[in-house]
Amino acid sequence: MLRNYFTIALRHLRQNRIFSIINVAGLAIGLACFILISLYVWNELHYDTYPAAADDIYRVEILAAPFTWWVMHVWLRDFAYRAPFAAWVFVLAGGVTALIALITVSSRAMRAALANPVEALRSE
Repeated sequence: MLRNYFTIALRHLRQNRIFSIINVAGLAIGLACFILISLYVWNELHYDTYPAAADDIYRVEILAAPFTWWVMHVWLRDFAYRAPFAAWVFVLAGGVTALIALITVSSRAMRAALANPVEALRSE
């Protein structure tokens, strides 16, 4: 019985190739969109527990800065009027990112240190 279904499906795919390609491509795009949306929703729901190690933030900044400079250089070289950019822009961006991360982590740590543990246990 199952073999019969596969035979009918293969005959249908051979007879209607264009229609089958459109259907398979639509299914693939729909499945890819579903996976991307699911990953985005999962990330948004778990953003507090996601960065287990804060050291990874600096690794991303160190890896992203040279790549970003290269992309900007390639993209801007074809413009007739362009402004030069220097490395201090990336250093400034990294410093601002580190400062924001420090302020955020410090404020969360102070809030946790000043919180009453009895109130936290009472709400759970």
